[in-house]
Order: sequence, then structure tokens, then C-alpha cells
Amino acid sequence: RFRQALQYAINCEEIVKQIQLGYGQCAVVGVPLGAAGVPADLKPYPYYPAKAKQLLNEAGMEGAAFTYYIRLPGRWSFESETHQAISGYWTAIGLKPALQVVESTAYIAWSKISVGLPPEVKEPPKATLPMYAVEVSAGVMDTASILVPYGTCRGAYSLYCNPAMDAIFQKALAAAGEERIRLTEQ
Repeated sequence: RFRQALQYAINCEEIVKQIQLGYGQCAVVGVPLGAAGVPADLKPYPYYPAKAKQLLNEAGMEGAAFTYYIRLPGRWSFESETHQAISGYWTAIGLKPALQVVESTAYIAWSKISVGLPPEVKEPPKATLPMYAVEVSAGVMDTASILVPYGTCRGAYSLYCNPAMDAIFQKALAAAGEERIRLTEQ
């Protein structure tokens, strides 16, 4: 519910229009729309702050404070401004995000130490786990090759581990064409 609340709180269309000057696209998942393996019927979360607040309430997370880590800006246009806007939307629904810029090598090191936590944090209290922004380029249109580093047990940047998903990704990476797309959609 917390993750969904974060999504409903962001006015992505406004970010694309006002900050990215119309040159962006609202993502459905961590890969671009139209990428192989992204089901065509997926739609971005709508901007729905009332629903976001309801979900926060149901999850007992009203007013939650958390650190929102982003890698050193400059990899894509208007990156800092986009993250600041996202943080502002979360603040508007009563959350307390602390935006923190992290150099890329530190981010990678954190993802390998203490399941992605900064080295000084050994056992974080519940509801204070750090959150990392994952951005991808529209130039990479193969969903499996994008998601593996971020969403598998041994992924270079992964903070997530699900052996069943890993098995599907391994089959997808070994496949080609329609079979690869079918496996990635799972």
C-alpha cells in the first residue's frame, strides 16, 4: 500500500509537461512503454492524492519519514528538478521524504552491503528503510536486460531477491524473440 500511495501521489503528466518540457514519458514500470516484455495494456498510475492518503492511512504510514536516495544527478535532463518535484508531491500528502544525492559508486556499494542500506545503518527501524530511485534510458528497449541488474538476487544494483523471479529472468535471458517477451511479461 505504501508503494502504491507513493505512485498515486505523483502527478507525472505535470512533471513531463512543466519540468521536462514535454520530452518525457510516464513510466508504468522501471522500463519504457513499448519495451519488449512490457504488456501493452499496462497504464501509469493516475494522479490521485486522495487515494494516496487513503492507502497511507490503511498502511498506518501517515506522516512517515524516509530517505529518498538518488544517484548523482546529470545522467538525464531535468533530473534534479524531477526528483525535487516527486519529493514535493510526497510532502503534499503528509509524508516526510529526505532527498539525498549519492555518488554512483557509493550507491552500488550500498546495494551490496546490508541489503542496500548505508554502511552505518545495520538494523533500520520499520518504516524507515531507504528508497532508491531507478531510472532507465529509453534507448534500452529490452526489459529483461534492464530489470535483471535491479530486480534479481545477484543484480549489480539490486535491493530485491526472489529466487522464483530469478529463475524466470534466467530463462528469459537465454531465450529470444517472442519467447523472451513472453517470459519477461511474467
